Amino acid sequence: MNEKLVVYTPEYIEFFLRRRKGEVKFGERIGFLNTTTSFSESLKNHCANYVLLGLPEDIGIRANFGRGGAHTAWDPFLQYFLNIQSNAFIDATDLLLLGHIDFTSFYDDMNLLDLHFPDQLKEARLLVEKIDDTIYPLIQAIVEAGKTPIVIGGGHNNAYPILKGVSKAKNRSVNALNIDPHVDLREKEGRHSGNGFRYAMDEGYLEKYAVFGMHENYVSESILDWMNTHSKRCWYKSFEAMLVRKSIDPVKALNELLIFISDRSWGLEIDMDGVQNFPSSARTSSGWLANEIRQWMHQSALVSRLSYLHISEAAPVLAHKKADIKTGKLLSYLVSDFLKARNYPREES
Repeated sequence: MNEKLVVYTPEYIEFFLRRRKGEVKFGERIGFLNTTTSFSESLKNHCANYVLLGLPEDIGIRANFGRGGAHTAWDPFLQYFLNIQSNAFIDATDLLLLGHIDFTSFYDDMNLLDLHFPDQLKEARLLVEKIDDTIYPLIQAIVEAGKTPIVIGGGHNNAYPILKGVSKAKNRSVNALNIDPHVDLREKEGRHSGNGFRYAMDEGYLEKYAVFGMHENYVSESILDWMNTHSKRCWYKSFEAMLVRKSIDPVKALNELLIFISDRSWGLEIDMDGVQNFPSSARTSSGWLANEIRQWMHQSALVSRLSYLHISEAAPVLAHKKADIKTGKLLSYLVSDFLKARNYPREES
């Protein structure tokens, strides 16, 4: 078992539960890992099809000169998610709450660094590589056990180790759909939150890559050129084309991208930077509304061969602002929408 993994028990989550007479909360029915047997055996033998994991870190964002705070999303998410109703619409027993990775030792090193100095910036990006090496074996083990990881971040740097873990488990490259205003295909200048997909593509873990809702103002000409050069593997639909110029219908555009990436195992990436006025590492005043991002979650989760869900960059406590713990509620909606779509895919057909 990964030594940095904090494995949850019913006692651990009791702090988050708000029990109420006559109701059964999701956290009262959710599954936990059996710690009396080996990690891989316990995962494989558990009846749940989905495994929930928290990655409370923002080191990859800070190594990309972004705003800290994404390490604070996990607990507010649990506060809301564990207290939704367990009822006929959602099956809590199909989800195993694994726990979270403890990044304390990485912060002990990160907090000593001044990123204005090139040598110390390099050290920060080497720390992100160590984070990669902590995460991907865990994702690999979950997928090898026949489960689907649901990962709540944390920075978008973690897309790389997730893709690496899924790819290694399946012994082939996988595809990804990223709902994100940024394409995160920056140069391989050392690992950070802006280049996870570039590393994954170049190292053979990511085959096809699609971006839904890219903001035209925040993609460089060099990256556009790179994507055009690799057009058989990269495709995007811009936010402006869909919502400003309205030259493309968003539902049809998303469906086109889903067809593009679903010819093999694929992962769904949602960066909360794309949700309008949502507390995130790169908060935007122009983006998807909450109900729209829920719609895109549902539409995407219906598609076959979906091998993981990763929601990143939510930041209830930004470095310069007070806490906004209600951000956990939208994360909770998104995960429950995902599970409902996966378990009841033909409900409205």
